[in-house]
Amino acid sequence: MRQTQNETNILPADFLSSFFLHCLLQDSSDNIPLRVLMLFVDEVFMRGETQFFRRQLTAVMRQFVNATLGSSINRKIVDLVEWLTSEEQVAQYVLAFRNSMWPGGQLAPDSVERPRGIAMLTRIFARATMLSALPEQLRMLMGATTTNNGVLTVFEALQNRRLNRRLLYVLLERLLLTVFPENRFDRILPQLHKKSPRVMMS
Repeated sequence: MRQTQNETNILPADFLSSFFLHCLLQDSSDNIPLRVLMLFVDEVFMRGETQFFRRQLTAVMRQFVNATLGSSINRKIVDLVEWLTSEEQVAQYVLAFRNSMWPGGQLAPDSVERPRGIAMLTRIFARATMLSALPEQLRMLMGATTTNNGVLTVFEALQNRRLNRRLLYVLLERLLLTVFPENRFDRILPQLHKKSPRVMMS
């Protein structure tokens, strides 16, 4: 059946662009870590760009990564994820959380609200640290404006307390599902969500 013009434009442009990038990276099923990394770069740094620009830049980045690192980039990504989720690192995370919430075995007192001037200085320092953390090679490849806009987008998203709280809850749920699979949290959590006032009002 022949499609009409309206039928071909049902999907939004952002979805079509991301879908194109996904198909572009489908040529090697062994490059899943690299494909995920490229999709992340596309989401953070190229969302505001045109589809043509994103397609061209993605192709250049693939050639650059393959030429400089080859297949070893996948092994490095996998090794990094395995190290971050290893038993030793998870134990360090739990230990840091315990020392933060119960220093010296006592429940930590309520934090004192910082003066607005100190909070703004901390914010400026954090933003400068994030901007300076990007490698110079990435700036040269994608352009300083594109990389700076991507970093600032992530930074501004992390300033939203409501989104931060939501992110914390989602990570906690994922942690419970992973650490305690036999407790059937996959069934318990949806039941708790249904009792939320926000869900009941919607």
